Amino acid sequence: MNYRALVDKKIAEAFRKEWHPQRPSRADIFETNDAIGLRFYVQNKDACWTLVHEEPPVSLADEIQAEDLVARGISSFLMEHPLWPK
Repeated sequence: MNYRALVDKKIAEAFRKEWHPQRPSRADIFETNDAIGLRFYVQNKDACWTLVHEEPPVSLADEIQAEDLVARGISSFLMEHPLWPK
């Protein structure tokens, strides 16, 4: 199975609607060898993108691991988001 496509689909679903209109966010998928990782960004007021969280690349063996990667990445991203209540 193409786990990259599954991760891409899950990220697209999660970011379909803007979470915070004043601070747009995005997620990028990156690959190293046979592993997939995620990078989460927030747009600053000057329109530059700042990396907020990087989920290290992991080799995915099944759909559950792909969904776990996305869930873990989004959860960490939200906790590190500049506007998240601390």
